[in-house]
Amino acid sequence: MASQLRTADQGLYFTLFGVVMLAQFMEMGPATIVVQFASHEAEPLQWSAGGQLTGGVTARTAISVLLHTALRWHARLALMLVAIVGVGGAFVYAPRQASMAFLVLWFSTTLLVAVYIMIVPFLAICEGTGAQVPLQSMRAVQAAGVLLALWSGLLQRNALLACWLAAFVQVGIAGSWLVLTRRGLLRAPTTLPSKLAGTDGSTLGGKLDGEQRRSAQLWFALHFSSQLIAPVLLLAQGGDQAGRFGLTLAMTVAPAWLATAWLHARLPGFGALVATQRLLEFDRAAKQAVGQTLLVFCGAAVAVLLLPVALLRWLPVLGVRVLPLPAIGAMLGGALALLLLQAMSAWARSFRDEAMRTPVVLTCAAMAFGGIGAGVVGGASAAAVGYGVAGLLGLIPTLMVFSRHRVKLLRE
Repeated sequence: MASQLRTADQGLYFTLFGVVMLAQFMEMGPATIVVQFASHEAEPLQWSAGGQLTGGVTARTAISVLLHTALRWHARLALMLVAIVGVGGAFVYAPRQASMAFLVLWFSTTLLVAVYIMIVPFLAICEGTGAQVPLQSMRAVQAAGVLLALWSGLLQRNALLACWLAAFVQVGIAGSWLVLTRRGLLRAPTTLPSKLAGTDGSTLGGKLDGEQRRSAQLWFALHFSSQLIAPVLLLAQGGDQAGRFGLTLAMTVAPAWLATAWLHARLPGFGALVATQRLLEFDRAAKQAVGQTLLVFCGAAVAVLLLPVALLRWLPVLGVRVLPLPAIGAMLGGALALLLLQAMSAWARSFRDEAMRTPVVLTCAAMAFGGIGAGVVGGASAAAVGYGVAGLLGLIPTLMVFSRHRVKLLRE
């Protein structure tokens, strides 16, 4: 990106790339509530060689209800994405581009992300019913494919094409994996009587629908607390400042993404332990997982802090695009805050509980406003400091709320 794109285009790249990564965010974020619900029902189920869930009729019906409900909820989100990001984003940024190619690539990229959002419930059900290992293998292939797609577009010096290729590969690999290995699950929504997925809060579908709405507020706050800053900088300070912030953000959130993936793999097991009332065992497993997650984050964060020095020496075209070391440290502090907020939310969510929603949303809002306000006034470095400092300060009262809530749930 730094060597192939004009500085004026780099901010646009990170803005659209943030839309592409919304698909992964949906899978690693709001869909975890579907994973938890599925893990509570999955004890008597197994996957057959033909990609069909086998086992008790009651459990299979419950999984079908969850899938049907999640698909309806994700369909609404997909339509909102097309309307707000596809149409709204084109309206905001197209006048600066004066190109039909911009409109085509922007809108079609948004449509591909919307399609992926509809795939996410199937992936979440797979993860919650014991298919974590093959799913993670698919994600590894998917990550490599997305990276190659991005490089292909960037080497043609086309930011929008790079993002479109990444979105296309992202959908293609996940969709192909489902068709080839889990085709039986794809038929479940068409065979489910609609009355089983009623919206009444006492039904399984109704409970999932309510929890998804509450959980979405928390997850969207976690995602957009950092992702909103670059688009605002693009409008207020231009593509150069937005590009520098976006590049540094990509570096500093990488440790948090890696650590979150480590934690995410444990979530189905957490839900199963809570469902069987093995609460002390669950708490010990959760502490161990969070400790490992922090070690992963710290190791990767040290590498990120050392990276600018290496880049300036061996790859100066990239090194000069990275923000100064204090700004990197501040953004790593913000990434750590987001990681701990996710860990606290995941712990409570294992009980199908979103009690951490309000403090997490308030902390994320403070991070977004801190970064945007400082960035509009002082540019990318100021945005980084405002974002990180707000996150660390907001983490303190949130930790206090979580400590009290944890003691309450374990006693009950």
